[in-house]
Amino acid sequence: MSAAQRSGPHRSVIVLLKNQHAEAPAKPSTLGVRRQRVAADQAPVKSQVRLAGGVLGPSYTTLNGFAASVPTGDLAALRADPAVAAVVPDLPLIRPKAHPDGTTPAPGTSPAPTPAGGVPHRCG
Repeated sequence: MSAAQRSGPHRSVIVLLKNQHAEAPAKPSTLGVRRQRVAADQAPVKSQVRLAGGVLGPSYTTLNGFAASVPTGDLAALRADPAVAAVVPDLPLIRPKAHPDGTTPAPGTSPAPTPAGGVPHRCG
């Protein structure tokens, strides 16, 4: 890939690796082993991202993956890497607004209307 292509648009992504190391769960007794295995898995894929002109973000241990800003022209090659399970957009999480009583609604729902008396209507 040419330098001009590398300087093109980038996409912020999370790269999830196939091997999630079920044999080394993220708990205190196996966390050191897990960190070593995850780092070894991630190293060649991170190298591929850097060589393509990408910028690495945080690495994850509980989930075997990492964040990166990758040239859009290199996303297909990254997805085709046999060690990669998925390359997904790294999007901001938006916290839902709280109900008047302080509880948070489930995603895709809206707060129950509160009548003039202040007691929410409930169906059912």
